[in-house]
Amino acid sequence: MQITGLSAVEPLAANEVRPTVKDGVLRIELTPQQTVTVAPWPAYLPQRFGPQSIAATRQPHPAGPIDRISLRERADRTAWLEIGAGAPPSSAVIGPWRLQKPARGWSVAHGGQRIPLRANAPSAVRAGDARWCVYLLDEAVPQPRPGLATEQEARASWAAVRLGARQRRCPAPPAAPR
Repeated sequence: MQITGLSAVEPLAANEVRPTVKDGVLRIELTPQQTVTVAPWPAYLPQRFGPQSIAATRQPHPAGPIDRISLRERADRTAWLEIGAGAPPSSAVIGPWRLQKPARGWSVAHGGQRIPLRANAPSAVRAGDARWCVYLLDEAVPQPRPGLATEQEARASWAAVRLGARQRRCPAPPAAPR
């Protein structure tokens, strides 16, 4: 997954943006000259948006930028959608939950709890009074190249969607063809 349109120099914040999804790309137009995109944007994640407030950051890193986008609806004080790209292990996801990458694969961890993340199924976590669905969207480990120094840290892209009061289950990705 790739996020474009963010600056490593200053964080981004805007009110009254209306994200759109077309052809598997989430587009957030801030001004006619500045648009943030997230691609690919999976069909099982939200596809329709009302007016939103956005906060976004890009942190430079030797292995590539670490991006984060938070969306919240006008009346809410807290985000309902969090998106991360290029996140290394120990990155914050939701509340106290942090990414982990033991040998067995990605997970989110808090205290003694560890919940596996899988590309084909969401993981439900509780942060404060809210329940969240966390999706592993992409992962990468740079391959070593002889004679070239590289950052050998695993990276993940993820999304977390806060469940509404009436929602019991996380929307699941479609099953892989057999």
